[in-house]
Amino acid sequence: MEIPKAQFFALFQMAAMVLFITANALAGTFTVSNDADSGAGSLRQAIVDANASGGDDVIEFDNSFFNTQRTIVLTSGELVVSDNLTVNGPGSGLLSISGNGSSRVFSISGEFSSLTVTISGVTVRDGWIDASSFAGGGIAVNDSNGVPFHVTLNLESVILTENEVVGGGSGGALQVIRNGALNITNSVFLNNKSNAGSGIGCGSGSGYCTSAEISNTTFEGNAAGNGGGVFLCCGNNTPNGTPINFENVAFINNYANQNGSAFRENALASISFTNVTFAGNRSNSNGATLQLARGTYVFENVTIAHNSSADFNTSGGIDDQNFSAGGITIRNSIVASNRNGVGPSDVNVTAGDFISAGHNLFGVVSPQTVITGDTTGNQIGVNPRLDPVPRFRGAATKTLALRPGSPAIDAGDPVNFEATDQRGVARPVDGDGTAGALPDIGAFERLLTDIYPANRFDFDGDGATDVSIFRPNSQPGSQWWFLRSSDQGTRGLQFGTANDVPVAADFTGDGKTDIAFWRPPTGEWFILRSEDDSFFAFPFGANGDIPAPGDFDGDGIADPAVFRPSAGTWFVFRSLDSQISVIPFGVATDQPIVADYDGDGTDDVGVFRAPDNQFWLLRSTLGVKAFQFGAPGDRTAIGDWTGDGKADVAFFRPSSSEWYVIRSEDDSFFAFPWGADGDIPAPGDYDGDGKVDPGVWRPSDSTWYIFGSSSGFEAVPFGVNGDVPLPSSVSVN
Repeated sequence: MEIPKAQFFALFQMAAMVLFITANALAGTFTVSNDADSGAGSLRQAIVDANASGGDDVIEFDNSFFNTQRTIVLTSGELVVSDNLTVNGPGSGLLSISGNGSSRVFSISGEFSSLTVTISGVTVRDGWIDASSFAGGGIAVNDSNGVPFHVTLNLESVILTENEVVGGGSGGALQVIRNGALNITNSVFLNNKSNAGSGIGCGSGSGYCTSAEISNTTFEGNAAGNGGGVFLCCGNNTPNGTPINFENVAFINNYANQNGSAFRENALASISFTNVTFAGNRSNSNGATLQLARGTYVFENVTIAHNSSADFNTSGGIDDQNFSAGGITIRNSIVASNRNGVGPSDVNVTAGDFISAGHNLFGVVSPQTVITGDTTGNQIGVNPRLDPVPRFRGAATKTLALRPGSPAIDAGDPVNFEATDQRGVARPVDGDGTAGALPDIGAFERLLTDIYPANRFDFDGDGATDVSIFRPNSQPGSQWWFLRSSDQGTRGLQFGTANDVPVAADFTGDGKTDIAFWRPPTGEWFILRSEDDSFFAFPFGANGDIPAPGDFDGDGIADPAVFRPSAGTWFVFRSLDSQISVIPFGVATDQPIVADYDGDGTDDVGVFRAPDNQFWLLRSTLGVKAFQFGAPGDRTAIGDWTGDGKADVAFFRPSSSEWYVIRSEDDSFFAFPWGADGDIPAPGDYDGDGKVDPGVWRPSDSTWYIFGSSSGFEAVPFGVNGDVPLPSSVSVN
């Protein structure tokens, strides 16, 4: 019997409607109402129900329960996702999902069908698995049947931290195998561990590389045998040109025993880095920050600096591992101030093509490296004058700021440049106030209003402490002498009298320390501007006060400040708004110790209390901290010894010439000998790498003995007996 056309279409529409209703009936929203490992209302039960329901399921979290910090501790194994799913967490600061150091957290499998999984607003932590190959301690995306599949994983505002793979496996935080898609934004991979790719491991050696879009994301403190941050090991099966893109990303302080402290690649993929910073990464052998092999690369407005490799034969920056790389194209980028086991070393490309697209700043380029392409605007063998410490500077990811006078300022390609920098600042900007709006080289676009935390006793503004002394003469007047680290030039000036107290700091905000003193009888400050050697003076404080300048308002300018022992009170004259802060903190016997103890870019008040060797700190964001450390006779040596942007409490013990440092990261301490009997402690960041170095001045031979964390041992004759080494002027007994 023939069905009339109108009836046929009516039946077809009814069938389609039934299918539509049925499909949507299978999808559902499941609410997590507690932090139990299993059972009704648990995350595990919600995932089980979502897997069984089919469709595009959603998991939400009850706001009445998850409005304060909660941790879901997995005690019965990993969470297995096998269907389309969106997990909408309450926020990574509110919810942690922990593998409890005994299991992986999420396992996502597409063995039966393609699927899309989105996870947002959670912290994935303490995942653990013992595996000899491709694993994933926090999250694993896998095809256990070996059949090509397409899993799309989206991570939004997720923190993956303290996840670990032991037994030789890869992917400490995340492992993705075969040819799916990976999209990550506004996320953090922090302190994860594995044999390879402790942030992300991608591929299976002979398998495929997933395509990836990674933006506004940080890889920090991850440690691996290979590829500390990211390891792409996808072999020859990866389709040529598979896109893997990093934009507005930071690779900070990652470690690999070998082959790429931040990034290692062995994949036939098309890989791009745009507005990316690599800083503080280090490797042991066969190193380099980026160890590149078979891919094709594009670098646009990238900064690669302050990284190191202990290997003698590879660079500390970019190395192509002697493979036939697909080629490296680089424009508007900085690759400088990196080191290998011999010394400064930035680029070593010996097999593939190293193609300049113009306007790059390179430090030390190996003789084997041939730079081809457009070399217009390239600068080679120059100091980029970068901030030694990566900082957030109002952005989601850390960057290395261009300091005043950097040759990278306004030196980018005037036509071809990224619209914004890594922070989101629109390009171009007139960064030096002289030549109009031009783009900068690197991931950071300098604004004239940018603030630059000054390194104490950096008289030439190159980011390194200078060997410097104060010579307290009565007649004809006190002298100041410093040895510029930037060019080894010496300068001396006469300013003040023998009874004046040196308070050298950057009082004008130009990134250079100004010679300055405080006169106790009158409470007057005298400041000699580094810009033009003119001086200004003003009263602030009273006889009996102890001067303690610092940048207490975070504007990049040192503020005059005094501690008044008689009242246990601080008086700070803020340069930002010309107002006075009165801060009761301390007792009559205390000595001031000013530093940025919480890493927020502003100095904090602190006191050292003898004879009990107590340290009391009033941190602007973290509150009061107090502890006892040391013995009578020790001399404080406060500074950022570990390079994390926070000052560490430390002291020098004259009786044994030992140094003791409490790490700000975890309150553990380390100690080491440096110096001899009679030496005066003079710690400072002499090599400009963002870490305080042990230094002493020996009056008996008027010589400085310094051990730089990056530069090694140095003996510098400078001064005469009776001088005061300026870096010691902030050290108290």
